[in-house]
Amino acid sequence: MSPEITTQHVQDASRDADRQSDFASKLPADAPKLLLHSCVLPADAGGGELVLHRHLVERHDFNVQLSSIADKPPVFRNKLWKRVSNTRFARTTSDIEFLFSNTLPDSQLIKLHAQFQPDLIAAVAHGRSWIQAMSLAQTTGTPLAVIFHDWWPDICNLGRVMKRRLEALFQKAHDSAALSISISEGMQRQLGPHRRSVVVPPIPTSTVPTTTHDTMPRTGSFRVCYAGNLFDYGQQLARLLNELATSDTIKLVVRGSNQSWPVDFEKRMRATGNYLPPAPREEFQNWLNGFDAHLCVMNFEQSRRRRMETSFPSKIVDSLIYGKPIIVWGPEYCSAVKWARRNKSAFVISDPCPAVAAKEINNLATNIPLRESLSNRAKQIANSDLAPEKTHQVLVDAVAAAIEDYRE
Repeated sequence: MSPEITTQHVQDASRDADRQSDFASKLPADAPKLLLHSCVLPADAGGGELVLHRHLVERHDFNVQLSSIADKPPVFRNKLWKRVSNTRFARTTSDIEFLFSNTLPDSQLIKLHAQFQPDLIAAVAHGRSWIQAMSLAQTTGTPLAVIFHDWWPDICNLGRVMKRRLEALFQKAHDSAALSISISEGMQRQLGPHRRSVVVPPIPTSTVPTTTHDTMPRTGSFRVCYAGNLFDYGQQLARLLNELATSDTIKLVVRGSNQSWPVDFEKRMRATGNYLPPAPREEFQNWLNGFDAHLCVMNFEQSRRRRMETSFPSKIVDSLIYGKPIIVWGPEYCSAVKWARRNKSAFVISDPCPAVAAKEINNLATNIPLRESLSNRAKQIANSDLAPEKTHQVLVDAVAAAIEDYRE
């Protein structure tokens, strides 16, 4: 598979001359040159793409060249193959595609590296590009930084043998990297010791809401929102929505996509205003600001335990700036609950039962002092431990140190 070449900042051919000049003027003369070869690229969307966008596009501390493997199917992936991939043989077809995927840098990628002469190769350990990035770093002798946002081997639909092979490559990416960047302390702990390992949590938005909403209304329903991933958490949220359907005191509104709910249930949630589709960024931020509390959900299934222990939801850091109480509904072992307990920063519900969760949310709604305390704590953390510039500086310092290690 050939890499699809795109560029960022000064090298972006899609920008006009004036905009390129503007980016060039913002870049420090000694800005580190990063070649990001990844299937996760900066975008003003969500998840890992948005995290990269905030570090690499909204700020100008790195001179970045982007490259990604184009999403081209193997030559044998015809219509019949696609049909088989949607049957009980899906895992087998995934194994074969993984086995025949190209993990070596091709001539176009090597040429790009020679032209750009990066100080560091970077990759997000998701998809396949990071495996090529490892090979490129070894081939060229360039230091490698690997970003671990999720435990990718647990997301892939692979059989036991191929999953073990992927696990070994995933661990090798951490062990061989000049810089290992974990999204959470749980991820760092799971990956193990490393000569230069750093935790860089999701970076929050720098856009502060211009309007405020009373977080302690004395009348009316207590309005709670959930916004984000409905593919992994849709069924858990559906059970809570059903539990709260007859409540006069709690109103839960869910916003997202990939919900895979029954058609009748989705229609009912749309009709009652409990479910909304995604919205443009500005509209979305204004919408978030209109609630009394923000809900973060983590999965209780044992099969997903490692993912819950190692990931860290970006919705938490984005919710902090609104100064509203954050509710974390998840198991005690997950990273979000551990963070909330350690920092006294959120209202934790660690029971998977939706009836218990509904009761606990109602308890929070009636506890005005606790809501005030959680609101103040959210504001404190948003301006200190998880302030966007502080989070970004951790990455800037880690990259500089890794490059200096190599130069020495």
